Amino acid sequence: MTSYKTIKKGLPLLFIFNLFMSFSFAKETKDLKAKSISEIIKRGSLKDIKSFFNNKKKINSFDHLGKSPLMHAAIVNRPKVALFLLKNGANIESVTPLGQTSLLLASQKGNEEVVSVLLNYKADVNSKDKWQWTPLMVASLKGHKEIVTLLLKAKAKVNLKNIQGVSALTLASVKGHKKILRQLILNKALLNIKDKKGRTALIHAVRKNRPFVVKLLLESGADKLIKDNEGVSALHLAKKLKFKEVQKYLL
Repeated sequence: MTSYKTIKKGLPLLFIFNLFMSFSFAKETKDLKAKSISEIIKRGSLKDIKSFFNNKKKINSFDHLGKSPLMHAAIVNRPKVALFLLKNGANIESVTPLGQTSLLLASQKGNEEVVSVLLNYKADVNSKDKWQWTPLMVASLKGHKEIVTLLLKAKAKVNLKNIQGVSALTLASVKGHKKILRQLILNKALLNIKDKKGRTALIHAVRKNRPFVVKLLLESGADKLIKDNEGVSALHLAKKLKFKEVQKYLL
């Protein structure tokens, strides 16, 4: 039978153990609150995220970088988290200090599933950032063909220009994304649209020595005689840079 002295002797140890457990729990709670929005969205389970973002104010809060939980879900490709946030009142058109929407961020990162969720919730497909870049432009530049398809299906405007006067067609031409180029051309992209320097997609393709892009643009009806603001045509540029394979399509 356990003596009174034995019980009394064990009490301080029990007290210390309980104190330690209370401290640990308090620290864990404090650590959770101290974690940044990006960490919670990136690493947290859906259950923890639902528990933490339990009201509309938190759901539409911004971190020190000016990004909301929905923006972080768009960046790290967490469609289920994005869906939860949208169902509970997340502002789909909130922007970063650079004017980027969640749709633009997801399109830039190539996160097709999140893009699909955002478009289903009627995100502005033609939203523009501080430099007038649209989701279609960033997806075309990065080579995200599936996202380009989704954006075009959602009626993205093909011929919008950024602050430099550059369109999605030119961006895809610069990077040599032939499949995306075909998509844009099929959706009535203007082949001879000029940027602020007077350069067309064809001239940019020549500058980057992309013969197959040059061939595709010419076959689609691009004008090889157009000159930029310095009076330089695609053929003149190809000769100057000695790009022989490009030249053969231009002659």
